[in-house]
Amino acid sequence: MGTIKNIGILDLVYSEADIAKLEAGAALHLRHSNISFKILRNDAPDGSTLSIRVEQGKHLSENYADKERLIKITKDLFSILKGLTVHVHPVPYIPPVVDVVTPKWLSDKMLLTGTRIKDIEANTGIEKTNISPWINGKKPMSQIVKAMFYYYFAFEQQKGRTTFTEGEFNNIRYIISDLEIQNDERLKKMIREQLRNDYGFYISKFSSAKKGFTVIDLLKLVDENVITIIG
Repeated sequence: MGTIKNIGILDLVYSEADIAKLEAGAALHLRHSNISFKILRNDAPDGSTLSIRVEQGKHLSENYADKERLIKITKDLFSILKGLTVHVHPVPYIPPVVDVVTPKWLSDKMLLTGTRIKDIEANTGIEKTNISPWINGKKPMSQIVKAMFYYYFAFEQQKGRTTFTEGEFNNIRYIISDLEIQNDERLKKMIREQLRNDYGFYISKFSSAKKGFTVIDLLKLVDENVITIIG
């Protein structure tokens, strides 16, 4: 079986030597960049026009080509066959969304949502001795582990209420004003926990900014009808 899928389409049109050169070039692209080629169809009776799919998969080098680059690579490769016109259908590599998960990403999300290792342990059933090495970077994360953390924190950020009584809102506003002036991280954490536990107010639901959530941000949510005040 050839490196280029459906390479047999070319057998009656081009020499074995030319096809061998084409295959050798394709093999190099596959080995060094995980770029593969598939001849979709012969668009001309005389074999002078081909439709070719070029696709790049995940590769350790993380050197990924965009559509324009994949088209150029394909045309350069198939230029070995003189007189050939190619219509290229490029499929660039698109990293899975869960690839954003790194130890730093985890630390940021834990801080943002007020999540502790023991919370993850309780909610997932995974022992702390396994969770800690992933968070501190001492143990590599598989794609399954990355996916678990990604969707765990996606769910965490969806928690919380968006409707409050006037009295609740005023209390939340007062607590956030207190949060703004705090410099002690321990006290900040306690205040965020108070907001979550007493009012179901999760700052992470409304903001991912690291500069800190303010009363102005809170009032803006009301103006934009993201938060509703009743009674």
